[in-house]
Amino acid sequence: MTYGLRSLKRCLFRLSAIVFLGSASPALNAALLVVSQHNPAASDTNPGSEALPLKSISAAAAKVKAGDKVIIHRGDYREAVIITASGTDAEPIVFEAAPGETVVIKGSDIISEWEREDGSVWKSHLRVPPPRGPSGKERAFWDTNDVRQVFTRDGAFLDAQRLRRVLSHDALEAGTFFCNPTASILFVWLADSGSPIKQPPEVAVRGAWLFVFGHHVIVRGIAMRHASTTAIANWPACILNGENITLEDCVISWGDFAGVSLSGKANRLLRSVVACQGACGAGGTGERHVIENCRFLFNNVDRYNTEWHAGGAKLIPDFRHGSIRHNEFAHNLGPGLWLDGACNENVIDGNFSHDNEGAGIMVEISTGNLVMNNVSVSNRNLLSGPFRDAAGKEDHISYSEQRIAPSRWLKPYHAGDGRGIYISSSPQTKVLHNTAYLNEGEGICVEGPPRDDAGVMTTRGSVVMNNISVFNHGSQLTLRPNETKDENSRSTSDYNILFSVGAILAKNGWDGASALDLKEWQKTIGQDLHSIDADPHFAMATMEDFRLLKSSPGLKAGKPLPEVDHDYFGQPRGREKTALGACERPAEIYPEPLRDRSRESR
Repeated sequence: MTYGLRSLKRCLFRLSAIVFLGSASPALNAALLVVSQHNPAASDTNPGSEALPLKSISAAAAKVKAGDKVIIHRGDYREAVIITASGTDAEPIVFEAAPGETVVIKGSDIISEWEREDGSVWKSHLRVPPPRGPSGKERAFWDTNDVRQVFTRDGAFLDAQRLRRVLSHDALEAGTFFCNPTASILFVWLADSGSPIKQPPEVAVRGAWLFVFGHHVIVRGIAMRHASTTAIANWPACILNGENITLEDCVISWGDFAGVSLSGKANRLLRSVVACQGACGAGGTGERHVIENCRFLFNNVDRYNTEWHAGGAKLIPDFRHGSIRHNEFAHNLGPGLWLDGACNENVIDGNFSHDNEGAGIMVEISTGNLVMNNVSVSNRNLLSGPFRDAAGKEDHISYSEQRIAPSRWLKPYHAGDGRGIYISSSPQTKVLHNTAYLNEGEGICVEGPPRDDAGVMTTRGSVVMNNISVFNHGSQLTLRPNETKDENSRSTSDYNILFSVGAILAKNGWDGASALDLKEWQKTIGQDLHSIDADPHFAMATMEDFRLLKSSPGLKAGKPLPEVDHDYFGQPRGREKTALGACERPAEIYPEPLRDRSRESR
């Protein structure tokens, strides 16, 4: 975990260095507005010049028009920013942090007025918000006195400290808080039983950071954290709701449900870190969105049910014709990346998904997706423990006990949820040139019964080709039996490396025949006739270098595919023969971890 935090700090330094790269030249009639809360002359009645800057980002949002740029100087901006104005393709509206300065939109206020109730319990009277209107376009809509998060130490990631929420006054103990919204009173018991007067906490009293309704808006280089969104609804605290909106080089953390959501059309989330959200990092619906070069880390800190809405990113429903490329999904409680419910015809390319408690990449009841060049490793089975439902109520779920119960012998094969790539009841999916290694469940699983959640969806017509699936604890490949003679509806698998030690090599569906070696698998269902049963010879898997050594049997062993003309690093694929797995070129100098080389070469 320490390595992860150091890596994040290096990432933040790089983000701050590139905030202004690629900024468009201002249009002739465009205005430059300046926001600087620490300037003694700042006021929201000012014109927004350097000499007379605005004090809040919201004041700038109320003034902007097409082509305008807003420069925001350092500070914690404790407000919900609502942008309704629109730019154009030639003249977008830009909000960006000043060079080298840290700008944070916070859903919290510092509460400094406290009185001791009894012993180590302190209380504070919260401001009663006005009646909530019907529209999220009003900032007051997002105010709440139903507090869901209290922070005793600020931090962008796991360096933050917060109190644990309890649901009754009697449940208070050291390190907890209880909020009574009816009386508008907040009770806290600090972890060290100290006084909140000496160390005033940051209390989340808003449910949103940023809501963009307009079109052609760019938000760049801004951090966002602390929210009590679930007091209003189970929504993200940052929502891109228009068209052609770009959120880039941002750090989004510590929302109490989801961090950011892409809806509308053709919106982009680029080079951002989404971390430490209550349930999941990102959500999405709509079409032609792009999620690229982002990191989704440490999400579902509030232990929501991982079979409901949790993990790195859950895109649901109707996330269509999108591009999800070159992201890292790691250390999430739940799937790393999860597309669910008519999320059709997307490209999932070159992502690194590892160390999630759940599947690395999961596509559920969706059709026509292309899953290629991904590396999905070391994802783990779900462990038993308390999990929250949609209403926030906790219940114990015995995942581990279910797997070891005596009745397991009467159930269809199930190796656990820690799969590398899981294609669930999703027809016409292409799983090409991926690397699945050391997952606790199956390496690649293409299974699932007919479902009608998003139209009639069955596991049929999928292609599994040119992958490496090795050393997974479950089967290296589970492929649902073909139930039709129609060649266009039959699933096929070939030109893969499948290799296991002490595990099943392949299964003909969860309740079908198992094969312990490739010859048995080929004889059982006639698939993988050109596949290989051998160690792939990774350069240094333990150091995240999954390129192949020159001795690898996977070099030049694949069949070139028109859908895949490049590899994980963007290097061209071989035209006559191609390497298996995510990486085309052999390793000559190693180790070179994937996450470092991918960012340099892209």
